[in-house]
Parts: sequence; C-alpha cells; structure tokens
Amino acid sequence: MKIVGIGLGKTGTSTLAACLRHFGYRHKTWDKALYDAYARGDMAVIDRALDAYDSFDDWPWPMLYREIDQRYPGSKFILTLRDNPETWLRSLETHAQRRVNRTRIWQFYGMAHGRFEAEKARQRYLQHTEEVRRYFKDRPHDFLEVCWERGDGWEKIANFLGKPVPRVAFPHAYRTPSDRDFAVKEFKRRFIPRFIRKTIDALWHGKT
Repeated sequence: MKIVGIGLGKTGTSTLAACLRHFGYRHKTWDKALYDAYARGDMAVIDRALDAYDSFDDWPWPMLYREIDQRYPGSKFILTLRDNPETWLRSLETHAQRRVNRTRIWQFYGMAHGRFEAEKARQRYLQHTEEVRRYFKDRPHDFLEVCWERGDGWEKIANFLGKPVPRVAFPHAYRTPSDRDFAVKEFKRRFIPRFIRKTIDALWHGKT
C-alpha cells in the first residue's frame, strides 16, 4: 500500500509531506531526477522509487495516480486543494516568475516558456481536480480531499490513514517567502553545497 499526495504544486503539499513523515512513512517528495525520468517516459526509474518509499507528494506523483492505483491495490490518495482557484493561481504565478528557467512549470500548464498565462494554468488546475474526483468517485476509503486553509488538519488525515490523532501542533510547513527571503534561499541553493547549508541552518536555529 502507498500513500500518495496528488495535489498540484502550491496546494499545501509540503504540509502534507510533514504530516506523512510524522506518521513514520518513508516519504519521497519532489525530486528533479524523477521528474525528468517521468518527462522522458522512463518508468523504470519511477518504479524503483515507488518500491523504495511508502508515501509521496509533489512532482511527478500527481500525474501517476492511475498507474499507482493499479499497481498497488489498497493504496490511499490525498488531493490537496487551495481555498479557491484564484488563491492558488496567485501563488503559482509568484512561484513561476521566480523560477522562470524551470521548464516543468511551463510545460505542464501548457504555457510558452517564460510567459505566465493565468487562464491556461487555472483551467489545468480545474481539469486535474475534476479528473481526480471522477476517477475516485464512490471510493471514500481510498481517496481524501483536504484544504488546510479551510481548517482541515490532524483529525481528518489521521482518521483517513487509520492513525491516532497526534497531540502536537499541526505543521503548516511552507508559506510563500518574501522576495528577500526567496533571494537568500536561492543564493544558498545555487552557491552553497547542501551539507554546508544544513550545518548553517542548524546553527541558525540553535540545533547544534
């Protein structure tokens, strides 16, 4: 059995990932190598990741729910949504403008590279939501919708997964950073090796 987050980016996927890790699942989130494998149709790479982990979120997993459902009967699928499409659209536009060279943003939503087309993005979001709901119609044991902005939290997701409700604060794991915070994050990502970044972050937060 697999637990798969199938909401698109900017729908609270990082929060879902934090929840699944809290429950002890071996979790796989966004991975560029896996997205590239999906884009070129290399399912062998995808299959190895599916075998190695228990739960998933972010690219490329929202595009693979049908295949995972067939390969792993009894799996559970969680669709994260924003309060409304316009809220999601604003968040995606900020994300896209800051990452103009990351082609996956443009390709998936059918936009020309470097040009944000709001209506195309909005229609793709609505299409994905409709297709997922139709696919899992009448399967409440396998499918859950959540919206953190509407107050969904530990109780809803824990009941769906058959887990005790945690007695810790709910992890709203990611909020869109300010321009300054984003610039600092991007500088660290591009120019500072990962192991050094982790050490700096640990020192900054008093964890060493």
